[in-house]
Amino acid sequence: MLLTLHIIIASAWLGLVAGETAMELSAKGRETKGFVAQVHRTIDIYIEGPLMALTLITGSILLWEIWPAASALLLIKVAA
Repeated sequence: MLLTLHIIIASAWLGLVAGETAMELSAKGRETKGFVAQVHRTIDIYIEGPLMALTLITGSILLWEIWPAASALLLIKVAA
């Protein structure tokens, strides 16, 4: 259950980052870039920050549950 939640939260975070990237790349004019910067800041504070924190918390709990039997590959993924 926790693993499923972790995957959902991490996927939402990565999807949000992809959406923000698309939004930034589509901004052309000076006024549009200013608006995109304001929206990006709001999204970072209220959505991306909590998603990042939840990903870190659920991932830490999952790692704690299997420690010290974590494989080298898993530790590389965590470090990345």
